[in-house]
Amino acid sequence: MEYEFEICKGCGLCCKIDGFVFLKDGEAEKIAEFLGMDVYSFTEEYCIIVNRKRLALKDKSSSNECIFLDENNLCKIYDVRPKQCKDFPYLWTNEELPEGCLLKNRVD
Repeated sequence: MEYEFEICKGCGLCCKIDGFVFLKDGEAEKIAEFLGMDVYSFTEEYCIIVNRKRLALKDKSSSNECIFLDENNLCKIYDVRPKQCKDFPYLWTNEELPEGCLLKNRVD
Protein backbone atom coordinates (compact mmCIF):
# COMPACT_ATOMS: atom_id res chain seq x y z
CA MET A 1 0.00 0.00 0.00
CA GLU A 2 1.43 3.37 -1.01
CA TYR A 3 0.30 6.79 0.01
CA GLU A 4 -0.43 9.24 -2.78
CA PHE A 5 1.44 12.18 -1.28
CA GLU A 6 5.07 12.27 -0.35
CA ILE A 7 4.82 14.28 2.86
CA CYS A 8 2.71 11.67 4.69
CA LYS A 9 4.85 9.36 6.77
CA GLY A 10 2.01 6.93 7.54
CA CYS A 11 1.83 7.68 11.26
CA GLY A 12 -1.94 7.22 11.33
CA LEU A 13 -2.51 10.30 13.51
CA CYS A 14 -5.21 11.56 11.14
CA CYS A 15 -7.16 8.33 11.72
CA LYS A 16 -6.87 8.54 15.51
CA ILE A 17 -8.50 11.89 16.30
CA ASP A 18 -12.04 12.47 17.48
CA GLY A 19 -14.55 13.07 14.71
CA PHE A 20 -16.67 11.33 12.12
CA VAL A 21 -15.90 9.79 8.76
CA PHE A 22 -19.17 10.27 6.93
CA LEU A 23 -20.12 8.01 4.04
CA LYS A 24 -21.53 9.43 0.83
CA ASP A 25 -24.09 7.68 -1.35
CA GLY A 26 -22.78 4.38 -2.63
CA GLU A 27 -19.73 4.22 -0.38
CA ALA A 28 -21.22 1.74 2.10
CA GLU A 29 -22.06 -0.60 -0.77
CA LYS A 30 -18.59 -0.25 -2.26
CA ILE A 31 -16.83 -0.96 1.05
CA ALA A 32 -19.20 -3.85 1.84
CA GLU A 33 -18.46 -5.45 -1.51
CA PHE A 34 -14.72 -5.00 -0.94
CA LEU A 35 -15.08 -6.79 2.42
CA GLY A 36 -17.24 -9.53 0.91
CA MET A 37 -20.28 -8.52 2.95
CA ASP A 38 -23.81 -7.46 2.18
CA VAL A 39 -24.45 -3.79 2.87
CA TYR A 40 -26.80 -4.47 5.79
CA SER A 41 -24.25 -6.59 7.65
CA PHE A 42 -21.56 -4.00 6.90
CA THR A 43 -23.57 -1.09 8.26
CA GLU A 44 -24.56 -3.06 11.35
CA GLU A 45 -20.96 -4.00 12.15
CA TYR A 46 -18.97 -0.97 11.02
CA CYS A 47 -21.26 2.08 10.97
CA ILE A 48 -23.24 4.41 13.18
CA ILE A 49 -25.97 6.88 12.36
CA VAL A 50 -25.16 10.45 13.37
CA ASN A 51 -27.96 12.92 14.11
CA ARG A 52 -30.48 10.32 12.91
CA LYS A 53 -29.58 10.93 9.29
CA ARG A 54 -25.88 10.52 8.37
CA LEU A 55 -24.03 7.25 8.11
CA ALA A 56 -20.50 7.28 9.52
CA LEU A 57 -17.79 4.74 10.24
CA LYS A 58 -17.48 3.56 13.82
CA ASP A 59 -14.41 4.15 15.93
CA LYS A 60 -12.68 1.26 17.63
CA SER A 61 -14.44 0.56 20.91
CA SER A 62 -11.36 1.36 22.99
CA SER A 63 -10.34 4.65 21.32
CA ASN A 64 -11.07 7.34 18.74
CA GLU A 65 -9.20 5.33 16.08
CA CYS A 66 -10.98 4.51 12.86
CA ILE A 67 -12.29 0.96 12.93
CA PHE A 68 -10.33 0.21 9.75
CA LEU A 69 -6.92 1.36 11.00
CA ASP A 70 -4.68 -1.67 11.50
CA GLU A 71 -1.81 -2.22 13.95
CA ASN A 72 0.68 -0.83 11.39
CA ASN A 73 -1.30 2.44 11.00
CA LEU A 74 -2.51 1.36 7.57
CA CYS A 75 -6.06 1.51 6.28
CA LYS A 76 -7.63 -1.92 5.77
CA ILE A 77 -9.96 -0.48 3.12
CA TYR A 78 -7.54 1.97 1.51
CA ASP A 79 -8.48 1.04 -2.07
CA VAL A 80 -12.15 1.83 -1.39
CA ARG A 81 -11.80 4.39 1.41
CA PRO A 82 -14.48 7.09 1.67
CA LYS A 83 -14.16 10.36 -0.26
CA GLN A 84 -13.65 12.22 3.01
CA CYS A 85 -10.47 10.20 3.56
CA LYS A 86 -9.33 10.62 -0.05
CA ASP A 87 -9.74 14.39 0.22
CA PHE A 88 -7.41 14.69 3.22
CA PRO A 89 -5.21 16.80 3.21
CA TYR A 90 -5.95 18.12 -0.29
CA LEU A 91 -9.36 19.67 0.39
CA TRP A 92 -9.45 19.75 4.17
CA THR A 93 -7.29 19.25 7.22
CA ASN A 94 -7.85 19.29 10.94
CA GLU A 95 -6.15 21.74 13.24
CA GLU A 96 -6.70 19.25 16.06
CA LEU A 97 -4.22 16.80 14.58
CA PRO A 98 -1.54 16.10 17.17
CA GLU A 99 1.81 17.81 16.91
CA GLY A 100 4.10 15.67 14.87
CA CYS A 101 1.75 15.22 11.93
CA LEU A 102 3.39 16.80 8.94
CA LEU A 103 -0.01 17.50 7.42
CA LYS A 104 -1.38 19.59 10.29
CA ASN A 105 -2.93 22.81 8.98
CA ARG A 106 -1.68 22.03 5.44
CA VAL A 107 -4.16 22.86 2.69
CA ASP A 108 -2.80 24.04 -0.64
